[in-house]
Amino acid sequence: MAGSHRSLGRAPRDRHDGDKPSLRSKAQTLMSAPLIWGWSFALVVLGGALQTLAGDRVVDVMRNYTATGEPVMVRAVPEWEHQAMWVPGTDGFSQQRLDDLSAMETPGQILALQSDGAMILGEREVDVLLTGNRDRPVSIIDMKAVAECNDFQPGTLVWLQSPPAGIAPTARIVMDLDQPSPEALVYDPDDTGGTARKYFDEQIIVLGKDEQQSVGLTLRSNGVCSVNIRMTVMDGQERHTQWLFNEGEEVMVAGHGYNEGEGTIQHAYLGGEVCDTYETAPPDRNNILGQIMGGGGCPSERNE
Repeated sequence: MAGSHRSLGRAPRDRHDGDKPSLRSKAQTLMSAPLIWGWSFALVVLGGALQTLAGDRVVDVMRNYTATGEPVMVRAVPEWEHQAMWVPGTDGFSQQRLDDLSAMETPGQILALQSDGAMILGEREVDVLLTGNRDRPVSIIDMKAVAECNDFQPGTLVWLQSPPAGIAPTARIVMDLDQPSPEALVYDPDDTGGTARKYFDEQIIVLGKDEQQSVGLTLRSNGVCSVNIRMTVMDGQERHTQWLFNEGEEVMVAGHGYNEGEGTIQHAYLGGEVCDTYETAPPDRNNILGQIMGGGGCPSERNE
């Protein structure tokens, strides 16, 4: 297919083979050559600089892309001991309710009691996995608990498991939610006096890209608390605040504060792994519960 051509300006004059450039035109050509070479070199250098600049810009964009999200990725898994549960309210369980609970395995009893509004009592253990999410190291320099706590209301106590006679101290981070500003504390396993030290006064947690660190938290309270954990993270010179749990997914902690209120325990039952068939605690239930906490087992079985 024939292409179309468009003339730009005057048509060039034909030159015969016999025509030769004049000496003057040769001199002009030689004089202009260095200038042309200079401009060509400048354009090459300029092009390289622009290419380098563009490349740096791409690198910056990639760095910004990889820096999206929080400086530390967090996976926090709360766990329960399931030793005892507390059902707020003054009404006890009907015999039919006790029979229904007795027919269930312990996990089913826990779910059924939770449907009645029961809270699991005791310290709350949280296993935390922290992962660095920046190309450069980031540092966790502090953790504090932010808790909303209330006193225990009268209710029903249900024991499901006999706790061990003694629990060996560990190096987990402990937070006492009954303190005005609960900090991360550690206890020396060899210190029988139970002296606590502030964890982040002695060390920080440094994470490289994709580097992981597991942390064990123990949350304590004598009341009923809704808790989140606030972390302070340094990303270079920037200070970030991160939370272990999303809003609305805070951890519930219910201690053993019912011991502090006169008449707080309205009813007490023994079930789960303590008694195969639910039993009502006798009038001296505080004494009976004390025996259960020491691993005494079901009272009716001891009396046989």
